Amino acid sequence: MSNFRRYYQNNNVVFITMVTYNRNPILIENIILLRNALKSVNYEYKIIAGIVLPDHIHLLIQTKNAEDFPKIIKLFKVNFSKKLPFNEKSKDEKKEFGKENIMTIL
Repeated sequence: MSNFRRYYQNNNVVFITMVTYNRNPILIENIILLRNALKSVNYEYKIIAGIVLPDHIHLLIQTKNAEDFPKIIKLFKVNFSKKLPFNEKSKDEKKEFGKENIMTIL
């Protein structure tokens, strides 16, 4: 486990990168699910900028309350993962890795 500390400050803009499990290229083909997952997070935050690539996403996010940031990311990942249609290979990965961990933050 990394030995780092998170620094939280209100109203800061945070750059994040999230990568799909095994770099599975599922994001572009499920862009509507991705957009809906971002909209369904019930915290006050603003997406300053973002780019979606087949196997990862980059976002600049600003929150009023800095401690909401991990909750926002968690809800986004869970909401996206729950609605994602799995093929047979992905079902095996899902059993092995866990449904809420389809995406990992770098």
